[in-house]
Amino acid sequence: MIFYHDEKTGKTGEIDMKKNREKEDKIGKIEKFDKNESDKIDRKERKTEKISSPLKGEVIALSDVQDEAFSSGALGLGAAVDPKEGVLYAPADGTISVFFPTGHAIGMTTDDGVELLIHVGMDTVQLEGKGFRPFAKEGDRVTKGQKLLEFDMELICKEGYSLVTPVLITNTDEFSDISITSECHIDPQSILMTVTR
Repeated sequence: MIFYHDEKTGKTGEIDMKKNREKEDKIGKIEKFDKNESDKIDRKERKTEKISSPLKGEVIALSDVQDEAFSSGALGLGAAVDPKEGVLYAPADGTISVFFPTGHAIGMTTDDGVELLIHVGMDTVQLEGKGFRPFAKEGDRVTKGQKLLEFDMELICKEGYSLVTPVLITNTDEFSDISITSECHIDPQSILMTVTR
């Protein structure tokens, strides 16, 4: 206990320092709790998801793709891969939302709500399915690394079409950041993009 005398008011009294310390400790714990909870909320709000490459090949900036529909970002943001093998794999766990009858393009939604469009080659819809062999269909639940498509690279090139394959995030407005790998060459299941909500 500490005794005191206030000369202005003439009051005397005592202060219980132990209770004061307990009160300060309690306030400190509350402040610490609030900070921890705030950090947890911030981490939760800034959830990230990694999108793997569906192909083996060379990474190309979307702005360098020779088709304005893709390079302008009108269809979504992301990157492109110039494939070195004619096999396409699921870049994440999710569901096939659309598998074009021609086999040249796949739309999927990941389990975390990222909407992807993978378009094999430029103008390859003109092939009307020639050279494409699907291994999945619309509505299928797929897992990361699962084979979704085989395509005949030689045939597509002989027909005069580019193999450059845009991998796009179409619901970009739901994310605060989309970062692309700095690697020039990529293997299937290596990280191509990281998205942050």
